[in-house]
Amino acid sequence: MVQVLLIFMSNLVEERPPTAKCPKSQGINCIGALRYFEATSGEKNAIEQVLGGPVAKCFKFSRLDLRGDIIHSTSYKRVSKRNSYTVQIHGKREVAYG
Repeated sequence: MVQVLLIFMSNLVEERPPTAKCPKSQGINCIGALRYFEATSGEKNAIEQVLGGPVAKCFKFSRLDLRGDIIHSTSYKRVSKRNSYTVQIHGKREVAYG
């Protein structure tokens, strides 16, 4: 899994914006548009250390499909429209879902 995440991360630090789907990343895909990200020197150093080389540009995303699980950032504002959570309610004799 670590190697897959490194491949995915390396796709986000290319000279041009990568496509939202990264076929090499085995089921880890950005959802929606990628945006240019101006990394601080500390962030850039950390990214370069993880990837093992220099970084020209960084791109960020709001949502991620991680092998079927959708993960979103706190800046993503449309969560309630796509919310599909199910709540399990334990009664005295039964379990209900809602």
